[in-house]
Amino acid sequence: MTIKQYKVVLNTWRSFENEVGQTFLISDFVVKSSQDENKSKKIIEKFRRFLIDKGGNGIPLSDNSTRAKLKTLNTFFRWCEKELDTTLIRNVRMSGEMISKYSISLTKEEVNRIRNVKLDPESHLHHIRNFMVLMTSLGLRFSEWGLIRPELYKEPYQLIVSPKTGKSCLVIHRDEVRQILSQYEKTGIPRSVLTNQVVNRSIKEVCELSGLTRMVHKTLTRDGVDHHQSVPLYSIVSTHTLRRTKITLDLNEGRPMRDVVMETGQDELIVKKHYDRRNLDEFVSSLGIQKVE
Repeated sequence: MTIKQYKVVLNTWRSFENEVGQTFLISDFVVKSSQDENKSKKIIEKFRRFLIDKGGNGIPLSDNSTRAKLKTLNTFFRWCEKELDTTLIRNVRMSGEMISKYSISLTKEEVNRIRNVKLDPESHLHHIRNFMVLMTSLGLRFSEWGLIRPELYKEPYQLIVSPKTGKSCLVIHRDEVRQILSQYEKTGIPRSVLTNQVVNRSIKEVCELSGLTRMVHKTLTRDGVDHHQSVPLYSIVSTHTLRRTKITLDLNEGRPMRDVVMETGQDELIVKKHYDRRNLDEFVSSLGIQKVE
């Protein structure tokens, strides 16, 4: 759990307390009997319903987001147990696993559009585009971007350790990767590409300028029910989309799974379930199904 995750959940919890008109104390979650446990479970269930129905800022959360917030809350309780030497409610979670239905990846042609869009070489968006192209080649998480050492670009590769998993990621210095890294050999990685919120907003700008306007399905699962939206591609591209794109394109080209895992530092099972996102239009077209005019 990061401090940022904790603060987000704390703010959401305060909104929940305002909603129900009650302030809860850590003592409300101390479990010494089955009665205490049932009382605590009822509070957590109310919080879960609040997340699904209102989400803290009036926007209902997806099951994935609800699950993530409950996981952070559970981690906080475990920390409190150690600090207070007491027993708090257990299994603060939402049943099931994280799902990733119809999440998108970019096609080769769309990556080329990003690569070729004309941007002012001195602009912030130019640096953003450089790192977008870099990440579609490397497949790193955003938290791993800042660990790359541009000054090593002449070497065949470099290894970095993921802050999230502790696993090694193999950064291979292919020609395009070298070309981009060499631009930052003396200056280092620009600070402007190291703030997640700013980067995700700027990525959408670059994608719009690159003409990534095809309509795609955005699917959120709330309370076990899928909700579909049709939105322009550029509006939902994020740093994680670039990681997903790298993995999907590699698998499309027949690269062995063990090679993909070695580069991205991801488990094979997770790659299959959450990152291999073949383009739906290409898949349906390969079956010979076309739009009827």
